[in-house]
Amino acid sequence: MAREDPKDTVCTVGKFDIFPNAANIIPGKVEFVLEVRGETEEDIQQLVANIKEEWEKIRKTRKVEFKEQNILNQKPVHLDTDIISSIENAAQKRNVPIVRLASMAGHDASHMADISKTAMIFVKSIDGKSHCPQEYSAPDDIEIAGNVMLRAILNVDEQLD
Repeated sequence: MAREDPKDTVCTVGKFDIFPNAANIIPGKVEFVLEVRGETEEDIQQLVANIKEEWEKIRKTRKVEFKEQNILNQKPVHLDTDIISSIENAAQKRNVPIVRLASMAGHDASHMADISKTAMIFVKSIDGKSHCPQEYSAPDDIEIAGNVMLRAILNVDEQLD
């Protein structure tokens, strides 16, 4: 359902606990954590509503029971447009291609945005892999991102004078 979502909202199921967890027994209980992320709260809530609607169909058809518990409801954070512009300006001056992304992740930046102007720079990873053992960013790409960040910081500092 997330792949079909026109808003690019994403879902992750990274944890399953299956009971009794034996190869030849149909599980009597499955617990999992579903994480839904999106650019806006409305996008997230719409996808969650669609998922619950599908679960209801499964419940009726298969005669199974669903229990849900919301363990975290972290609202999307919009980062600072001035800082983003400063980063983009720094990248343009270094002829670094710019791609604006909605992170949809709970990075430290989402917490810093509560107290300061905040934005993020993503460093290119080989094959786009992230948060896994195969994640790798080439030293040249790290250097490029570091130099863009430095120039952006200097831009902001110059604007404060």
